[in-house]
Amino acid sequence: SERVNVKESPEFSAMLPNYRPSRVRVTLTNGMVFEAQVLTNKGDVEDPYNTEELRLKFFELIKGVWNRKVGEAIYKAIMNLEGLENVNLMTNLMEKIP
Repeated sequence: SERVNVKESPEFSAMLPNYRPSRVRVTLTNGMVFEAQVLTNKGDVEDPYNTEELRLKFFELIKGVWNRKVGEAIYKAIMNLEGLENVNLMTNLMEKIP
């Protein structure tokens, strides 16, 4: 952390709130520099996850919380939230520990 510098960019700040830009620059000890920039975060309205990316992200985040079977049931319920007769059907699933 001692080698990390965070600096505000007035140019980027001026883009708020429509965009949340960021730039990362990594300088290696041999002098090589790598840089990347984005205008928004992946998953935001401006750059949403597609269905498969969303599914992969969900299962990555639940590792260690629920087993695959419970995770699948929760994911199915979430993706059909509007069709659930009772939201307790989904929240009851979330109480299950692997």
